[in-house]
Amino acid sequence: MLFKASLDKLGYAITALVFGIVAFVTYRIVAETGSVQTGGVIAIVALWLFILIVYLFRSVSYTINESSVIVHRVIKDIAIPKADIVEKKQIPSEDMTWTIRTFGVGGLFGYYGKFFNTKFGSMIWYATQRKNYVMLVTQGVKFVLTPNDPEKFLAVLG
Repeated sequence: MLFKASLDKLGYAITALVFGIVAFVTYRIVAETGSVQTGGVIAIVALWLFILIVYLFRSVSYTINESSVIVHRVIKDIAIPKADIVEKKQIPSEDMTWTIRTFGVGGLFGYYGKFFNTKFGSMIWYATQRKNYVMLVTQGVKFVLTPNDPEKFLAVLG
């Protein structure tokens, strides 16, 4: 069963802000020099390449099938085998208040990568919003997903 994962308002705002900044920087590099020098080309390509890479690895939706939970991303899906899941639970937003990003993306097209929280420890997020948290715990790895309907997600997962 497919579960949607919508980007929250902060995610939209951060994405729009980053696009605006990169577009402005691109414009300024081109406008100030009249022609783009090698350093300018490298900077422009690096900025737009960064945005493209972040876009390609963003979470789009989740699917629960007979054998696994699949995190759909633009470039490569992630499968979490159901047999490996030892615990599944919905997490209240207040329990994620002091979560820090240790290596990942914090708002541009979503929230994904490695995060740390004093209550849960290290986690891997494939999230699109800062609510509707569902944690899937496997041997040694905690995954955080944010389906639009977490109650139904957990009910289907069983």
